[in-house]
Amino acid sequence: VVSGPSNVVQLMAINNARPPLDRVEVRRALAHAIDRQAIVDQVFFGFGTPIGSHLTPAVPYYADMTRVHPYDPGEARRLLAAAGYENGLALRMMLPSNYAHHVRTGEFIAAQLREVGVRVTIELVDWSTWLDRVFGKADYDLTVVGHPGRADPALMLTGYGADRTDYYFRRGWGSEELESLLARGTVTADPEDRRAIYARVQEILAEEVVNYYIQDMAAIHALRSGISGVEVLPLYVLDLTTVGVE
Repeated sequence: VVSGPSNVVQLMAINNARPPLDRVEVRRALAHAIDRQAIVDQVFFGFGTPIGSHLTPAVPYYADMTRVHPYDPGEARRLLAAAGYENGLALRMMLPSNYAHHVRTGEFIAAQLREVGVRVTIELVDWSTWLDRVFGKADYDLTVVGHPGRADPALMLTGYGADRTDYYFRRGWGSEELESLLARGTVTADPEDRRAIYARVQEILAEEVVNYYIQDMAAIHALRSGISGVEVLPLYVLDLTTVGVE
């Protein structure tokens, strides 16, 4: 068995356009209620790398934001009470039934949210229904899905740009600062300037809990004996030019 980072961002997308998820204190409460390391350990048997924004360690200019709004159920309850939900609240989570790992993740998250008084009803749907209701109709509160990474952060973050205001993982949320940073990032050549730009982008996404970013999912390949040269790349490809058979 060989494994390594896949550069796939697994996230719990939050419909920021739908109350009460339009309130940042509620989104922060959800973040404090979820233990992403426990998801990696218990759902994925330790394979995966926790992340705190929409970039992974495989991408240049990644900044670790996992310490922003860390797992703290007590703080989650406090934030919910301060927002007027001391008796909890009810949310719906739509999950694509054809992706078992996202379903298991969603079920685990729902159990953790239940511990702080957030009652999550899970709705399993086929992929075409998921696309219609999440992408098309915005008929969801929460959903869990993965996004394949790219080699450059500008390509990974296009969904948060000024021209994507109704894209599902930023729907209902906006930041002129973030949009300006993304525009600058695409035309900036100096590596240190880009590092500062994308560090701030990641900080905004983490602080605002635009979504809950879970992990860079591991790519795992099982090989029969006699196979050599298999390398796990942080891309949606498998390079067979280095593979040999003994």
